[in-house]
Amino acid sequence: MDQNEVLKDNSAVRDEKNRIRKAQRQSKLLDVKKLMKEPFTLTVILLITLFLLLFVVYPLLNLFVGAFSKSVKVGTVDGIAVREDQFSFENFTYIFSKIYFGDAIKNSMIIGLIVAFGATLFGFFFAYVEVYVKFKSKIISEIHFTFFHISYRCIAV
Repeated sequence: MDQNEVLKDNSAVRDEKNRIRKAQRQSKLLDVKKLMKEPFTLTVILLITLFLLLFVVYPLLNLFVGAFSKSVKVGTVDGIAVREDQFSFENFTYIFSKIYFGDAIKNSMIIGLIVAFGATLFGFFFAYVEVYVKFKSKIISEIHFTFFHISYRCIAV
């Protein structure tokens, strides 16, 4: 194979990749357009996102910031103490210096591992059913199709 043939092959591969990327962009744009035509689905997705941000992400960020801060008195104004938060590892040194916190951390890790293992088995079971089990009942088949169709559309967006 001479150099010109290699360049032609590379050019053909590059053109094919560009065509695939363009098709993927068009597909995503089409999905967004379809979603905009379904206001109920869009509203549900936005409400779930808002709920997660408000009740999961915001408290976790506050917890994270609080774990690495120490409140320090910087003065008083009209007899009221003025405090300022400073970056510190003091909370962690206190927790790891106490023996009874070690048991709580160990128990939390054990429970976390058990839950993670159980959730993995649970997910594997449902994935296995999804792929290998054919439903003979029409009602079960319709429920199964509807549930996984809705789930897939929510995840795909």
